[in-house]
Amino acid sequence: AAGSLFPVLAGCRRREGGPKHKAPAAITLLPVAALVVRLVLTYRIDSVNPSLTMYYVELLALVFMTLGFYRLSSFAFQAGQTRRFGFYAAGSLVLCAASLADGSAYLSSLLLYAGGALTLTGFLLLRIANGLEKEKSGGTIVGPVE
Repeated sequence: AAGSLFPVLAGCRRREGGPKHKAPAAITLLPVAALVVRLVLTYRIDSVNPSLTMYYVELLALVFMTLGFYRLSSFAFQAGQTRRFGFYAAGSLVLCAASLADGSAYLSSLLLYAGGALTLTGFLLLRIANGLEKEKSGGTIVGPVE
């Protein structure tokens, strides 16, 4: 799933007339599919707990990470919008940090939330820097960059 993000990197940094990647863009949806499976399995395990406050932050973090990676994959299809992606990436960062502070018992959960938040934040900073670079150079912006 992590290797499928390389075409997204090319989509975020693509300039007008630049080289195009050879990998199919649909491969960037692998992290989204993996996170949906993780979300369903996490909910099935936690749904027996009568106290919603014990697991809602973790579920919201997974939802925002899933939507963030979904919006991130749209850049590989040349249909990405930085504002929408920024909303989900920022929400994911906050909720993943809250979930990390909550102290999960599993190392895999800690690594998932930390890695997901850092990955989405890195791609958001890359997208913002690319937009600022195009504004400074006076070039045309390819695709909708809001």
